[in-house]
Parts: sequence; C-alpha cells; structure tokens
Amino acid sequence: LRNKCTKSKNMTKVIERHLWEEFREYADEIRHTMEWKEIYPQRKETIERVFADCKENNGLRFTRLKGLKKNQQNAWLIFACHNLKKMSLWRGKYRRKPSKNSIYPSKYTKKDNFISKIAYIQ
Repeated sequence: LRNKCTKSKNMTKVIERHLWEEFREYADEIRHTMEWKEIYPQRKETIERVFADCKENNGLRFTRLKGLKKNQQNAWLIFACHNLKKMSLWRGKYRRKPSKNSIYPSKYTKKDNFISKIAYIQ
C-alpha cells in the first residue's frame, strides 16, 4: 500500500497547505450559511450593476490607452462620473416639493441641474 501512496525514499508523504487555506475554509463555511444565501443575491442589484454599466456604456470592456497608470486614471474618471450620475439621480428622486412663494422649486435646483448636466455628458 505504501508503494501506491508515495514514491519517496524514506516512505513518507508530505501534504502542504497553502498559506491562506485556513481563510478559504472559513469563507466556505460562511458561504454555506442561510444568512449568506439571503444576502448574496443583493450583490447583483448593487455592486455588479456598477461594473456592468461602466463596461457597457463607458468603454471599460477594452483599454484604449497604453500603460497601467493611464488606464487607472481613465477608470477613476469613469467611476467618478458614474458616482456623479448616481448622485444626480438620487437628488432628483428625493427632491423637495416646490414652495408656492419661490421662483425655483427648491433652493437646490440650480445645483441639481448642474450636476445632472455633468452626469449625462457623454
């Protein structure tokens, strides 16, 4: 039986574990809990949507620049614009009701319009 198990001269078998194997096992334990199974589907609603939107609409599928630094700066600009877009959509969604005495619907209208214009520049 030893001959099938090992071919070393001193007839011992050494099993090496990866440095992070303990953390992988812990992550697997968490992954199989009921709490995780409830939370994980929310990922596609929040995190994955950002990357999918940037990939499809903002050209993150392929790089057009040479060099890591230039591509990082390009990605940072795209994500900054994406955050501005989210802010403008959020502010439009939760905007105050217009008052009767004001010319503008709210005191933030000019700023909201400015952010909206920036967010939709393509």
